[in-house]
Amino acid sequence: SFKNVINSILSRHSQIMAYTARSEAEVKEFYDEPAAIKQKAKKLVELIKKSKHMMAFTGAGISTACGIADYRSGINTKLQTGAGKWARQAASEQGKADPSAATKKKKTSTFKAVPSPSHMALIALARAGYLKRLVSQNTDGLHRRSGFPIELLSELHGNSTLEDCATCGRVHMRDYQTRNRRGGASIAKLRYVCDEIKKAMADTNISSFLTTDDVEKMTIEISSAMEFIRSSRERITRLNQKKLMQQISGDSTTVSDVANEVKEKRLQLEKTWEAVLDSIGRKLPRYHHFTGRFCAMKGCGGPLQDTIINFGESLPVETLSKAEEESTKCDLYLVLGSS
Repeated sequence: SFKNVINSILSRHSQIMAYTARSEAEVKEFYDEPAAIKQKAKKLVELIKKSKHMMAFTGAGISTACGIADYRSGINTKLQTGAGKWARQAASEQGKADPSAATKKKKTSTFKAVPSPSHMALIALARAGYLKRLVSQNTDGLHRRSGFPIELLSELHGNSTLEDCATCGRVHMRDYQTRNRRGGASIAKLRYVCDEIKKAMADTNISSFLTTDDVEKMTIEISSAMEFIRSSRERITRLNQKKLMQQISGDSTTVSDVANEVKEKRLQLEKTWEAVLDSIGRKLPRYHHFTGRFCAMKGCGGPLQDTIINFGESLPVETLSKAEEESTKCDLYLVLGSS
């Protein structure tokens, strides 16, 4: 079933990332006494003042103070956000108990999180002219929301509140997470994938390599998906109009349920198309980054895509290139929240 396909994909991803979890000995936490911290802070100040091209690199650890859990903190961590995601997964697979699961932890969504003093300190360093470039592998968007100069920021893994136009390249900053699961967005994504597959099948660079069976199979799949879109739209309309009647009748189906079914249909369609492309030596495009919205710039109307880099994808070329270029000039690298 579609649900089994999704569960299989998610399970495989978790298994891969859980494998990267470090041993408890490797993630043992050390805490300095106040006097030691003060001494180290003075040393850091001296290094910063002497530097000519200071840079900073941040990872998930800088945002734990904001209530966002990291990925690899051990199951015995003292962090209020609890063990890291992959550490929890690894512990579960090894049959180990997670002490943090027994207590209520301080967690918040990336969108509701507020930048920490560490985020604000980086702004101060940049404004004072010391910090020349900030490279981050976080997608929580806290550096941009903190007010850090965008021209000095390289977000290697993207930003959950940022989307760009695949046609004109215009960047759009949102006050919501661009990758969402709303009913309308899910349907738009499925329709977009259908249209893109039809375009590809009409492209002689691809169509000339497709077999008659491939074309027939994908035509049937697309037809099925389009009918699914029609019926799903009708279901969402009825659900929006009959919420009160649902409560009275006890019907628990929600718009979110329909959106999940549409997502499952899209993933199945992409998987079928990916198999066809693999047979002719082609790769599946990044359809899943389409947010369901389109560029509002006059004369454009191109599809908008989220900027998050998923596991297994390449880092953005320009962003990475700028980070590497600045790093060659760096004489002091401050690493925060990354191992």
